[in-house]
Amino acid sequence: MSSTRSAHRSVTYRVLKVVLMQWLSSVQATHGFQHSMVVHKHRYSHLRKFSYQMQSTTPVFKGISAAPVSNNIRFLHPIALLSPGTKSLPSDLAFESRDCLTLYNALRRTAGSSRVKHLAPEKVFAAQAGRLLTNREVIDYERKLKEFVEEELSLDGADDPESVISRTIAALGRDADLSHLEDPLPQQFKANLLPFILELHKNNELVLYMSAR
Repeated sequence: MSSTRSAHRSVTYRVLKVVLMQWLSSVQATHGFQHSMVVHKHRYSHLRKFSYQMQSTTPVFKGISAAPVSNNIRFLHPIALLSPGTKSLPSDLAFESRDCLTLYNALRRTAGSSRVKHLAPEKVFAAQAGRLLTNREVIDYERKLKEFVEEELSLDGADDPESVISRTIAALGRDADLSHLEDPLPQQFKANLLPFILELHKNNELVLYMSAR
């Protein structure tokens, strides 16, 4: 996604939110109710992002037990999805706790330990040593990491492949081939659907939904 498309998406989202609020307010007013919008900016159940590496040729299905082990489902770090030229982070970009730690470790390697020493978890969470962190504390840490990333994005030459932020994005996206992130052709989707389900099953990640009626 280009920075222009990202900005367009952000503007479209804000416009739709205003239109939705106005519509809800008018509906409630028609029925004699006062409308108030409560906005929750943070998720307390994070959605971890993955991609599936489409296969050009798919093996013949010979049963679940005979299905080959594959590694086509790849984890996607949110920062790895930033495109060159991006000057700010999308407002809806969220990290879970492991994303924060992975990002810090990547920044420590690309920017140097001295530049990110104020973001070291052992320093940020020194007062919380010996107990589990709350989600609120992780969100505060996420905010500090984002501030550092946005400072790097705003620098002249940030889109240079050798800049700190470019090398960080590359490091976080190293395990996933992002070149394939495009809508598959119908026949390609159909051919890969069964291998995709089998890999989910092999990884014990296949969601089972049951509904009693």
